[in-house]
Amino acid sequence: MQIETLPAGYEGVFDPGVGIVSALDRIAEAPDAPRYVHLRARLCDVATLGGVATPRSVEVAAVDRPAAVLAALGAGISRYCAATYRSDGLPVDTAVAAAFPCIAPADFALFSEAQYARPGYPYVPFRETTPVKWTGAVDLATGETVHAPAAMVWFPFAYARTAGDQPIVCSDPGGLACGEGVAAAALSGLCDVVARDAAALFWQAGIQSPRLRIETLPQRLRDMVDRFRSAGDPVTILDVTTDNRIPAFVAVVASDARDRPAHVFAVAARLDPADAVAAALCRLAANRRLAVGIMATLPPPEATGDWEDVVTPADHAAFAADHDNRPLVAASLASDEACDLDDHENATTGSVDGDLEAAIGRVMATGYRVYAANLTGIDIGALGLNVVRTIVPGYLPLFAGHHLRPLGARRLYDAPQKLGHRGISETGGGNAAPHPFF
Repeated sequence: MQIETLPAGYEGVFDPGVGIVSALDRIAEAPDAPRYVHLRARLCDVATLGGVATPRSVEVAAVDRPAAVLAALGAGISRYCAATYRSDGLPVDTAVAAAFPCIAPADFALFSEAQYARPGYPYVPFRETTPVKWTGAVDLATGETVHAPAAMVWFPFAYARTAGDQPIVCSDPGGLACGEGVAAAALSGLCDVVARDAAALFWQAGIQSPRLRIETLPQRLRDMVDRFRSAGDPVTILDVTTDNRIPAFVAVVASDARDRPAHVFAVAARLDPADAVAAALCRLAANRRLAVGIMATLPPPEATGDWEDVVTPADHAAFAADHDNRPLVAASLASDEACDLDDHENATTGSVDGDLEAAIGRVMATGYRVYAANLTGIDIGALGLNVVRTIVPGYLPLFAGHHLRPLGARRLYDAPQKLGHRGISETGGGNAAPHPFF
């Protein structure tokens, strides 16, 4: 790709020799694949620049090349900034003894006592007396500086056990986002947190969410759906919006053909419901392409041992792609209820700052606070770009690994009933099958 085709503000990111992103490769699609543009951004070796080793590529899909370029660069920059830190510069302390204000450990949605009691469980309970590494963040409602567990901010994160840093949670990119300004990045990260929380509630609590009537979508969204239909596989869009009233949708493409994934899932949330659907469909296209490759190279996981071999994001994709698992997915798609996109309010305000304030208000109305850690390096900030990790303690993550579902989270048991669903009990744990998101 030529440098002159890059969006304004991103010119300093791309360079085949010394760029943070060294290549933007167009990925060829099979003739029967959905008609989306797929790009792979190849990243520099962050470890050689003083950071930590991180995956060297990210893949995205969009309806056209400019949108795909912007998405690929944003994803690459996010991964670069999140990995550019020095672990030995982060303080280790307990929340109760730290000389700085900390987010209360009990606020986070983590694991149950039964999970911790499993032989060989990789994480310890996060308590006021658990020593961990901390990093700075900001309460977006008050502007107060607080500290969050570094493992929930930087990505990837490796625990320094010899320094007393106890493993409390797996490294995960949820809430990580790039934007033109701190507010834009924080808003994008918050929407990602909201989407993951909605997907986790939908799957783990066994919620049968209503379907969006495709015929009621605006033309641009119907065109995006039609890009899948041309491949012969139907798309279903489920409304998984929760009590925060930020529109969230799960998009699912299904196939009866044994040489295609049985199911592929994606989720997105935005203040504008149409934008949420569009984002979910783009992610669905990217996930489908990845699932096809996973299906061809990775054997499907086995149900034995409570799905103990579902460990990586690819394992979750392989679970959903396996046609033998269709009965385990069917219940999540079984609702006869339908709704229109216009049933959702478009809560955008016309400004990024206003949109962020509106989103924060909706999350806080559910009883949770919103924090953000600015991970922007000097090199990225000089371009007018920012990378932020947004955190909502108590909202549900979508961790890779079936044994890492957050069964100790209060929200998992309270929120479904508040939304009018039967919900699940703490003893039952909800859906016993691995979630299909990756």
